[in-house]
Amino acid sequence: MITPTQQVSSTRSENPRCIVIVPCYNEEKRFRSHEFLSFAAQHTDILFLLVDDGSRDATARLLDGLAEQCPEQFGVLRLDCNAGKAEAVRQAMRFIWEIRGSREAPAQVCRGVSQEWRQRAQEAAFVGYWDADLATPLDEIIPMRHLLLSSPQVHAVLGSRVRMLGRKIHRRAWRHYLGRVLATLASWAVRLPVYDSQCGAKLFRIDATPEAIWQQPFVSRWLFDLEILSRWRRWMNEKAAAEGKAHAGELPVVEYPVQQWSDVAGSKVTWLSGLRALAEMAVLAWQERRSCRTPGRTMKASGARWCCGFRRVARGAWKLSDVPQRSAFGPNPVLPGDHCHADADAAQHVTGTESEAICAEGSALSMARSRHAHVGLTLVELLVVISIIGLLMGLLLAAVQQARESARRMQCSNNLKQIALALHSYHDVHRVLPVNMGPWPPLTGQVRNPPPLNGKGWTASILPQVEQQALFDQLEPCFRGDFFQGGGLKQPACLPLMQTILPVFHCPSDGSSRQLWTNQYQWEDIPVATHNYKGVIGDTNIGLGFGSVHPGTSDCHMVGGCNGLFFRTTYAEPQSFMLVRDGMSNTFMVGEDVVEQNAHSAVFYSNADYSTTAAPLNFFLDPPDPRNWPNVMSFRSNHPGGANFAMADGSVHFVAETIDHDLYRALSTKNGREPVTFPPP
Repeated sequence: MITPTQQVSSTRSENPRCIVIVPCYNEEKRFRSHEFLSFAAQHTDILFLLVDDGSRDATARLLDGLAEQCPEQFGVLRLDCNAGKAEAVRQAMRFIWEIRGSREAPAQVCRGVSQEWRQRAQEAAFVGYWDADLATPLDEIIPMRHLLLSSPQVHAVLGSRVRMLGRKIHRRAWRHYLGRVLATLASWAVRLPVYDSQCGAKLFRIDATPEAIWQQPFVSRWLFDLEILSRWRRWMNEKAAAEGKAHAGELPVVEYPVQQWSDVAGSKVTWLSGLRALAEMAVLAWQERRSCRTPGRTMKASGARWCCGFRRVARGAWKLSDVPQRSAFGPNPVLPGDHCHADADAAQHVTGTESEAICAEGSALSMARSRHAHVGLTLVELLVVISIIGLLMGLLLAAVQQARESARRMQCSNNLKQIALALHSYHDVHRVLPVNMGPWPPLTGQVRNPPPLNGKGWTASILPQVEQQALFDQLEPCFRGDFFQGGGLKQPACLPLMQTILPVFHCPSDGSSRQLWTNQYQWEDIPVATHNYKGVIGDTNIGLGFGSVHPGTSDCHMVGGCNGLFFRTTYAEPQSFMLVRDGMSNTFMVGEDVVEQNAHSAVFYSNADYSTTAAPLNFFLDPPDPRNWPNVMSFRSNHPGGANFAMADGSVHFVAETIDHDLYRALSTKNGREPVTFPPP
């Protein structure tokens, strides 16, 4: 087996060397060392400069391992603290220019770079940077380098994600559309027709790329790729102005549609990143318009200053090299190819007439500069920017709200899962499900000498199973006495406990359940806590004969014998999983409700912990009428499109509100013997 190190010494490449910078921050779990080693073994003319951007995990050890295994092709640059991808790339670029200029870099930065790597880097013709997650495969380096080799007029190649036939571009929809909007705005901001600046794959021709681009820290953290192009163009404008040229020419940069790109899990790009990018884009647009529209910041102003400099030289005031120059990159820029040195001897050839003409031109340009020194965006452009940013903010806020709702729905699902497991745990101990204690006896009178109907509901019985043993112990004295005679849960000492709000019984999407209510049935004018999760009584038409508008079987909630697992008189006929003949995975056990729609929601209370499927899922009254009990004791949620249900087997499913009503009713019965299957999500 030939290691990458052996292959380097035994193989000479005909292609010019290329340095690829890979910024890394906490990439321990995503960094694919084997792919880097395999690629390096096949392409010995590619050098990698791995930048540890202050990682807090084991990323540094991974990078050091690569450098030790193949020191000729892998170097490690260490930054003390995390400053972002933009600064990591800039520091690496400066390091490479220092190596090529035989300048010494700080020892603490370059201690992971071998002497062999430095010697080979001095001969490199191209340099670029690549995302560490390899969303763009390393194989794309080869065609991008070939494009630079075959096109001498091209000095930089930017990878671009263009989804079309023959290319494998796998990108999440929201990132694609948000990226297209940002790319359109970015093109307007820097006045360059850039299709995609965020691909994470860039290559530059070292000798033709101005070092001044990397001298100052980037203003933008997320859009520094665009800032590179903006700086490059300003550098070209200043150089053209210094050489007396009217135009700087086109930016020698092209975009290359990569063959393959895919989203990688663990991306650090979030919606907040999009908001930051918008702010940074506004800064870039402002800088671009100031440099382009304010004479004196680019070509014209530079020409004016040079003209005034010549006039002073003609008069013997000072040399041209003494004229103070201003630039986007510092007070005294060093422009490659600009070796114009004037002295007094050269200035003597300028005649008085020519001097006065030059001065007049310089004065006119200075006046133009003073007139336009504060010109920024026009009113129309400002309105367009504000409207676009407003539109994007609306889209982003909607997306953020959607993400938050998704998290709330997941938390609701977790709550139902905890309740389902608690019910199974209770059933394992008692061989039956927790029962409801009235507070009315069944009208059929089949129970002789009934126990005191204290109003205890099944939610109170599972408190120990949801890690609320202390609360259960405090409630235990409330399980004595008759509810309607001032005993049971209505004992004065129990009323403060009825105000206990437990997160496990509340859906995060229903804000109405996180407050005390005084309109609950049998608890009028008494503030009590409520809950969102109700047991399934079946498809009985609660309120039949009392104004119910829903279909369903005859009302059983007052007489018993219901075809679901929970109703208010289960103390008289306890339910168990042995009675579920329709399949545990095809039978609803607990579902969601919205408190402000249903006044039968008092926590721990036996007449407020069940609902029916006789009404369609997500049946809402507008405006809410929570005391219209014949029509509102059903299942609903504030989640868009449906509600969560816990099945008898303990699983939790999100049921779409578009579910067929007959199927919905069949899933709520325990032994209806309907040949149904739970619909896929």
